[in-house]
Amino acid sequence: VALTVVNGAVNIKIENVTGDIAITAVTQQLEQNNLLINGSFILGTQFWTFVQDHFKLEEAGGSDALNDPAYIHSAGKDGGVLSQAFGVEKDTNYELSFRYKGSVPQDAALWAIGSKNTFTWNSVIYKASVADAGDWTTVTVVFNSSNYTSLDLLFRTEDGADYGLDNIWITKTDKEATVTLYKRPVLGARPNPSP
Repeated sequence: VALTVVNGAVNIKIENVTGDIAITAVTQQLEQNNLLINGSFILGTQFWTFVQDHFKLEEAGGSDALNDPAYIHSAGKDGGVLSQAFGVEKDTNYELSFRYKGSVPQDAALWAIGSKNTFTWNSVIYKASVADAGDWTTVTVVFNSSNYTSLDLLFRTEDGADYGLDNIWITKTDKEATVTLYKRPVLGARPNPSP
């Protein structure tokens, strides 16, 4: 099953499928205007790109569950990246929200918005760290898309990181941006000064 969203249109491609298809969960998230697909991991790890031994799906139970059956968990190894690409409109504000719980090495950038699905200097446009959290904690950031039409949301692991992620959402908003993504210059044009 392949599902893509382009300018609000949902394209579903189904090949060689046996058994039930969980379109209901995907449709529910799309109806709530989430630009990410499967941000609550209801469909397991479908639609996410990651290194298998760096992130793993966990069944939620007790206080971890809330209303979700699963969440993604870092494996504490260095170099893992969990990512998903999403489309945006130029110079538009979006709200990113996600829940996390666990420990992260101090001053380590846990998440980023990039132009590719890698956590490298030539891809990352904006990155941020979080504090250790014994309970599920929500992070919310409003960003302006600048001159981008496609972005990647990235989470990473590194030695000593042990955290869970769930309820990852990106929605268009009228709220004021707290972050403006760095405008990369157009090839051949005079570069913009760094913020």
